[in-house]
Amino acid sequence: MIIGFLLVHLPPQLAAQTENRAALVVNLGGGNVQTRCVTFSEPQITGYDLLLRSGLNPVVDVQGMGTLVCSIGGVGCPADNCLCQCSGGGECVYWSYWHRINGNWQYSQAGAGIYPITDGVVDGWSWGSGSINEATPPPNFAFEDVCQVPATATAVPPTNTPIPTNTPTVAATPPPEIAFTADAATLNAGACTNLRWRTAYISALYLNGDGVTGEEVREVCPTQTEVYTLRVVYPGGEESRSLTITVLPAPETPSPTATTVRLATAVPPAQSSPAAVAAATTADLEPTQPSPVAQVAEPTAAPAETTAETIWITVPPQPTDTAVPAAAVVAALPATPQIEASPVSAVESQGQVAKETAVSWVSYIAFFSIILILSLLILWANRKTRTS
Repeated sequence: MIIGFLLVHLPPQLAAQTENRAALVVNLGGGNVQTRCVTFSEPQITGYDLLLRSGLNPVVDVQGMGTLVCSIGGVGCPADNCLCQCSGGGECVYWSYWHRINGNWQYSQAGAGIYPITDGVVDGWSWGSGSINEATPPPNFAFEDVCQVPATATAVPPTNTPIPTNTPTVAATPPPEIAFTADAATLNAGACTNLRWRTAYISALYLNGDGVTGEEVREVCPTQTEVYTLRVVYPGGEESRSLTITVLPAPETPSPTATTVRLATAVPPAQSSPAAVAAATTADLEPTQPSPVAQVAEPTAAPAETTAETIWITVPPQPTDTAVPAAAVVAALPATPQIEASPVSAVESQGQVAKETAVSWVSYIAFFSIILILSLLILWANRKTRTS
């Protein structure tokens, strides 16, 4: 009876369980910060319990060693790839856990599943780049900045008017800012350009599927036309921006070709004697002078047909893009008819020998003069082609 009397007549503030409060500060990245004031009746809860009761819909990966936070408020990675931006070692982007102690943030050395939360504690989470021992802390909010100090209780007569409850204040999320440009959109083969991007109020950023930071300049040297896509993830959705870098093909260089020049020279028949050739050539060179040789009644033989010998000269290829057409140049010495010689005296024989020697020199000089003139014409044609 006494115990029942004491329980009934205890003051209301002692009969009810004490209400505890803890503050939670969450940095979603890109200037987006969420705060929550969470109440609980237990003497203490864990950091993971505080996050669950905040209403920010965390996504976790429960492992044998503890619980790994993958995403908060739609920012982060899926549960099946909780550290999606931490491949390759070194610094990466992940959710870091913090405690505000003596007015400053301290990186948590314990997991959220075992860290105790009591009345008046400020806990924090931050999405950003860091390593296993350090990262970017959330903004420095005090407990009073998140949880309002309750007013002093004043005794009032009981009424039927319902007491309003505190509604957590949710900061408005600004829209993402995205700038994605290239120094040059068209490149020659083998050239490079810079891709530039600057973002704000985002959660994650990917270039062609690879995670990147929010502001960066990256040089690219594509070998062919390529499309670069920047995928932006932010609270409430995602967007993609694309740039096409066009690579022009290298110009084709034609291969130089050689030019062949044909020279044809007349070759006298083998059966003609030197005296007959000399007499016939002298007659061709000096048609107006009378011949000192006595005329005979015997008819002269008809001129024999001559054969031609072909000489091929290859001109080196020209360094220009215009191929030099092959030119066929034919030079032939005068055909030498076969003439049957009549009997001559000793004096006439000596004169014929002298004339034969002179005609031979004249023939050689004429032949080499023709060769020289043809060579000069070929050189002049090549020089004119190079100049044009």
